Amino acid sequence: MNDAHEEFPADALNWDPRFLLEHLHDAVVLFDAETEEILATNARACELYGVTRDELVGACLRDFSTDVERGLQAIRRTLDEGSCSAYETVHRRQDGRLLHLEANAVALEYRGRNVVLSVARDVGERKRLEAELMQAQKLEAVGLLAAGVAHDFSNVLTGVLGAASMLARELGPEHPLLGLVEEIKGGAERGAALTQRLMSFGRRQALELEVLDLCALVNQLTTWLGRIVEESVQLRIVPCPDDALVFADRSQLEQILLNLVVNARDAMPRGGEIEVSVRLLQAAPAPSLHAGKYVELSVADNGHGMNQQTLERVFTPFFTTKEPGRGTGLGLTTVGTIARQCGGHVALESELERGTTVRVWLPAATKALRRIGESSPPRSQAVKDAKILVVEDEATARRTAVRILKKAGYDVIAAANADEARGLLRKLPVDLMVTDVMMPGDSGPDLARDMTRAYPNLRVAFMSGYVPEHGMGIEGRPFLQKPFTPEQLEQLVATALSRTA
Repeated sequence: MNDAHEEFPADALNWDPRFLLEHLHDAVVLFDAETEEILATNARACELYGVTRDELVGACLRDFSTDVERGLQAIRRTLDEGSCSAYETVHRRQDGRLLHLEANAVALEYRGRNVVLSVARDVGERKRLEAELMQAQKLEAVGLLAAGVAHDFSNVLTGVLGAASMLARELGPEHPLLGLVEEIKGGAERGAALTQRLMSFGRRQALELEVLDLCALVNQLTTWLGRIVEESVQLRIVPCPDDALVFADRSQLEQILLNLVVNARDAMPRGGEIEVSVRLLQAAPAPSLHAGKYVELSVADNGHGMNQQTLERVFTPFFTTKEPGRGTGLGLTTVGTIARQCGGHVALESELERGTTVRVWLPAATKALRRIGESSPPRSQAVKDAKILVVEDEATARRTAVRILKKAGYDVIAAANADEARGLLRKLPVDLMVTDVMMPGDSGPDLARDMTRAYPNLRVAFMSGYVPEHGMGIEGRPFLQKPFTPEQLEQLVATALSRTA
């Protein structure tokens, strides 16, 4: 059997040490302790600093340092202690780029001079990855906070939207107060849209994924988009000759398009042009994306553009350049989050006074399961005389759901938590249980599993402000996202009751 040591030359100790130093991946620099004049170096040091050996030898080390005082402290520590453990410093290459170095140094006497031998390693990539990890952790923390706030807010909006919708039904189309009720509904719906942004940013949004034609979606929304831009802004939709199929949630695609068009509109207060285009790419447009075909959604404007400082922060949550009251700072952040959830990416180019172009790349799908524009499945009809149990810990949302379903003609009882629901189910026959997903104590899915084992004929439907990421599933049962309208809750119940047990 071969010994691993036999692979190393027997006369290695007799080799010229300069050969070994020249082939180190770390930069080696020998400099005078008093003058900091560089006396000798290896090839890696020349490569890092972007200079030749003749240019580096004889130069002063402090000429490359961006933090002279820290460098002097390291030299003093090395001279006092004989060696210096790893320390970090920042130097500058000849072309101006920064070098993040991790160095070790040892004090020596060489030809009657006090010198320092420094071995440094470029840790710029590690620093970049650490910064990205820290930013990701911050975003995760902000996302959890945002999703929690949005969840609580959605319960409030469920009551407002439900009550306003029911009141509008009672008043009728000719009532003089209907306009005020519609204003309340409109405000609640705008609040619901904001909660959806927060949910999407926090990755707590319930998704209905399907294969959709992005070209068809843009064409369908052209009239709607035209209404949200100013008269002085020209909206141009570039026709797409190919099918541009993506596997995504329709509401999220609409949200991406809305956010980008609104941002473009706000960048042109004195008017301009917005161009929206969709095209099919035959290869991944960025190295970070998996190989394959991609669909590109591009929204370009010729507005005031952004400088480099703004560009570096545009995807930061709650950062906005708009005046107070006009922006939440979640538009581009939401776009980026949705794109990443779909396996895609967002690229942004901008130049002051030249405009901005945002490109969203999404993986192309291969088969249209349902094209946009096709008729939706027919609404399920209500089952008369059904008894329904509503399980909801938030009182306003619970009362709203009960009112809606009673008005629809159902026999409704309610519980504030899983234990109370179990007690009612033991006493009363129930056809359908509509339960919140997240509740104090046992969750809705836990309650559903227990009760369907005990009562096999019990049907179950879920509602929630968000669906947790950790996989507490809804098990293929009908689901409704809060906040909801009376029509949506009625359809959920009708769908659940029409299914076989």
